[in-house]
Amino acid sequence: MTPTKAMAEVFSEAFKALPPVEQKIFFMKLLKNVRWREDIIDLAIAENRKRERTRPFHNVLAEIRANRIK
Repeated sequence: MTPTKAMAEVFSEAFKALPPVEQKIFFMKLLKNVRWREDIIDLAIAENRKRERTRPFHNVLAEIRANRIK
């Protein structure tokens, strides 16, 4: 395990050990930073969608174009 991964594991375990109220306070502090909030949202979406089948990019573009309001 790399030092960075080891440190992340330590932080993760420390977070899990916090009472729920303190976990919520920690999350609220993280979410106040706009860049971190956007990263957290992106990571959550990616985690949710990781089992979805991929689609060719040109198909996605065609779908977007077909659904545009003119």
